[in-house]
Amino acid sequence: MAQIRELLSGYGSVDILWLDGGQVQPGSGQDIDVPGLARMARELQPGLLIVDRTAGGGYEDYLTPEGTHAMPTQFMPDAWEACMTLGDWWGWSRNSSYHSSGAIIRYLVRAVARNGNLLLDVGPDARGELDPEAIKTLKAVGAWLKVNGEAIYSTRPIKPYELRNVFFTRKADGTVYAIVLSENDGQAMPKTVTIPSVIAEHAKAITLVGRDGVALTVKPEAAAGMTEITFPDGVSSPCADAWAIKINN
Repeated sequence: MAQIRELLSGYGSVDILWLDGGQVQPGSGQDIDVPGLARMARELQPGLLIVDRTAGGGYEDYLTPEGTHAMPTQFMPDAWEACMTLGDWWGWSRNSSYHSSGAIIRYLVRAVARNGNLLLDVGPDARGELDPEAIKTLKAVGAWLKVNGEAIYSTRPIKPYELRNVFFTRKADGTVYAIVLSENDGQAMPKTVTIPSVIAEHAKAITLVGRDGVALTVKPEAAAGMTEITFPDGVSSPCADAWAIKINN
């Protein structure tokens, strides 16, 4: 309790108190009086989010599924954050394997379209340095976000949330994004994609993010209730694993 008080009173504004200890429940022999701790914490930091991880009981302000296997497979109305590692373990380990940038981008897009966030662990070694392979992956993800981040940041999911390999987000101003994912690294992206006509029917412009506003070829009602969009030739990295269609309403 004293340690939490020190952390929340001596270091400025704090947004989240993230407690990785679901075992500290009444009757466990490790009860730390989470209700009392939460009262104190919120008095010191009004508006504080608390995650008494996996314990629930009113002190888990958002859900924290851990590992790629636990990521929700569809939209969830409750706020959640997928917790996963870039490598094999939460800490650094010699000769660790790492997720590819394409895999991380796919996890990120799925999380956002399903009403979640992605927490990605990157473990430094004993010298405080990151593995060159980890740096390579993170730079590639950063390059993708530099081009396509507008479809991720400050967005919310929008129905139908996802259709096969297409995932939908929306800005507060009504701009909609349809993010098309490759199934696996190195797999060719489709030449065309279909989205619900209700999303595209009032669009002022439909473009590919990162292509300087060049309009895409659109075929309304190509199928019942669906609009077909054709991609231009020559789309290249950092858009190899996910393309973001911008629907300006």
